[in-house]
Amino acid sequence: MDNGESHRERSLRVLEWPQVQVDLLKCCQWSGGAEVLLDFGPLDDLDDVLQRQSLVKEALKLEAEGNGRHLGGLTDPREWLKASTKGKVLQPEQLLDVELLCSVSRDVFHAMKDRKDLPGLCDLVGAVVPHQRLEQKIRRAISRDAKVTDDASKALRQLRADIREAEGRLQRSLQGLLRHPELSKTYQEPIVTQRDGRFVIPVKAEFKGRFPGLVIDQSSSGSTLFMEPYVAVNQGNDLRQKKLAEERECHRILVELSHLVADHASALIRACECLARFDAYGGLARYALKRGGVLPEVSLDGALDLRKARHPLLGEDCVPIDLQLMEGTRTLVITGPNTGGKTVALKTTGLLCLMASSGFPVPARPGSTFPLIRDVWADIGDEQSLSQSLSTFSAHLVHILEILKQADNRSLVLLDELGAGTDPSEGGALGVALLSELSRRGCRTIVSTHLSQLKVHAKKTEGFENAAVEFNTETLRPTYRILMGIPGRSNALSIASHLGLPEELLREARSYLGGGYQGVEELLDDLEMERDQARRSENQLKREKDKLRKARRKIQEEREALRAAKDAEIEAARLEAEQLLEETRNKTRRLMKEFKKSLKEVGAERKDALLSARRLAQEWAHRVRGEELDFSTTGAGEEDINFDSLGDQARTLARVMESGLDEMENSLPAPAPDPKPPREKKKGGKSSEAADDRPATKPGPDILDPETRVYAPKFGQEGTVLQQKGSRVDVKLGALKMTLQRDELEVLSRPKKPKPDNEPPKGEMRPESATANFRVTLDLRGQTVDEARLEVDRFIDRAVLAKVERVELLHGKGTGALRQGIHHHLKSHRQVAEFRDGDPYEGGWGVTVVNVRT
Repeated sequence: MDNGESHRERSLRVLEWPQVQVDLLKCCQWSGGAEVLLDFGPLDDLDDVLQRQSLVKEALKLEAEGNGRHLGGLTDPREWLKASTKGKVLQPEQLLDVELLCSVSRDVFHAMKDRKDLPGLCDLVGAVVPHQRLEQKIRRAISRDAKVTDDASKALRQLRADIREAEGRLQRSLQGLLRHPELSKTYQEPIVTQRDGRFVIPVKAEFKGRFPGLVIDQSSSGSTLFMEPYVAVNQGNDLRQKKLAEERECHRILVELSHLVADHASALIRACECLARFDAYGGLARYALKRGGVLPEVSLDGALDLRKARHPLLGEDCVPIDLQLMEGTRTLVITGPNTGGKTVALKTTGLLCLMASSGFPVPARPGSTFPLIRDVWADIGDEQSLSQSLSTFSAHLVHILEILKQADNRSLVLLDELGAGTDPSEGGALGVALLSELSRRGCRTIVSTHLSQLKVHAKKTEGFENAAVEFNTETLRPTYRILMGIPGRSNALSIASHLGLPEELLREARSYLGGGYQGVEELLDDLEMERDQARRSENQLKREKDKLRKARRKIQEEREALRAAKDAEIEAARLEAEQLLEETRNKTRRLMKEFKKSLKEVGAERKDALLSARRLAQEWAHRVRGEELDFSTTGAGEEDINFDSLGDQARTLARVMESGLDEMENSLPAPAPDPKPPREKKKGGKSSEAADDRPATKPGPDILDPETRVYAPKFGQEGTVLQQKGSRVDVKLGALKMTLQRDELEVLSRPKKPKPDNEPPKGEMRPESATANFRVTLDLRGQTVDEARLEVDRFIDRAVLAKVERVELLHGKGTGALRQGIHHHLKSHRQVAEFRDGDPYEGGWGVTVVNVRT
């Protein structure tokens, strides 16, 4: 053991844990993540292990999506951030590191902002927020090659423009001097160069006195002087002043940016720490993808079950191993020939236990399980200590004694070639004692050995189990597989025989083997017989399984054949059905075409009939109102006909025609009225007629002359007789003309002859009679839109005659169709000034209030 190296450090070293860490760190994207990952190690608490595994799972998901690489090229600016808080002026290179951190923070913030499926990583980068103002200021002021840009400030832009102009003037002056004919022979070379920030011309040393200028520098040989012409001194001084001003402005800009960085330093340092942890888990995810690792099941005291496990440093070319320490088994004794893979098995198991207890993915198959191991103690390899005069056996024993001081039930102990380097009997006895002690402490122990005594002890002792590295006795080469449950042979005599050792020497060697060896050989023979029997049984089961598989395949084929036949029948039926369906569709199309043609003809006839019916209805309305026929308000235009609602149209037409028939019925001759009995006088001398509010009537003959004033009780209206034909009398009631029976009229006054000059002209209505018994509310509920339109027209006409300026249309709420149809009709009605929905106390939108033009 090296000086200063602890036994834990030595165990990790011989297990090659540092090399595994180096391989892990290569998967990080920046140094901050590597630093965090370097501190990751086995955890004491199972919840911590499961939490770390959960974060690795989320990182694996992010990597699988291709969204995990946000930190490439990032450097660690924490040193510059801390320096800025102490007043240090940051240089452009350092500011670029800060700007890159801001850019990465912005990318990570937006990438993780809405990732509710990654709660652990979102919490991990919770302190990472954009610093847009700082990022933009640095980006605008510092170029990618770490120079202060002209965009950093207006003053800097102007200074650099002045510098360029001054340099141009100076160059022109010097170029004119180079072309001077009298000075041309003094030049070493006719060029302009710079020395100590001054523009100079190389002059031959012997012409120093003839050249009008100052010596600024000279060549190493002294033959060439670099002289600044007098004419350029002032211009050079001016240029130098401008450059100094430029430097001051650049310094001022760097100071300003450094102060701005200092204002954000605390938040940026926290972002660095978050991004470092974020990168560490991303590195573990990338390592899993690189090595084919999986996250195993880790339990507090579960079984150790390695399935197709590979050494992390050997890659995918190594032979994977299966190794188990199931519950109830604490010690595994691995035996077999040298170079058979025993040491690799120990190292693989130790490394994977460390990785699993650290929450890392391990290169093994899914289903592998691990107990939570706090320490792995390993004594592997031959390490003599010459400085301490220790032999190989003594050195191993020293390490084992140190392990005994610290090992407990949370430890995994790996012992390579236990008992080697001393007498086999004593070494075997000592090995049995050590393994028994470790088992009593609850340690999980895996040991490799050649000692037969340990094989026998493992076979007979509860909690112990044998395992062997497989060896091909035909090729005499190891297969590097682990066979659980049986001990292995060293195969020294077999190897010697294969290498050509004479048979007589082999027989003599076998004769020297003691009884213990014979007992072990018998044990191994019995185990091999059991293994052979198990293999035969396994082969028999395999053959039976193959038969079952073939039978199942045959049944599957027959089922597939039946299914194919059934599918064929179904397909044939489907094709036939499609054919019938297509024929039916064609017939249906022809019938529909003929039906549409017939319907079109019927529609045209219905259209003409409907137009005629509407015109007839308008004529009847015209006759009733005594007005000219006007299609603008009645909606009788052909374009307004909705042939999709012929049922409603028909019902409306029927009602209109019924109204017309009623009027026609009124115009038919009626039988002669019965003679009226004389009116009875009531007490007080008044007749029963006086009890009504009727105008006073005058008795007269049945024949009424034109211009006779009459009263129609049926309508509560006064009117004027136009003419009388038999018992039918044409009467004008206000603006309406209608035919009534003679007995339906009562005479108010007969015309006087000659007619007075101040008599109102024929047809003039009297407002006081027109307003009699007029109700301002029209109930349209239950009617269709077309029915309602006709009723509304009649009602508004009566309102105009009665000089009523405000009326109400009661249509109810319902679906709103009737209200909408009435509103549409009112918009184009020439007698409507305006209309609105009723107020809440008027009935709300179930009533329409109309202002009439009187």
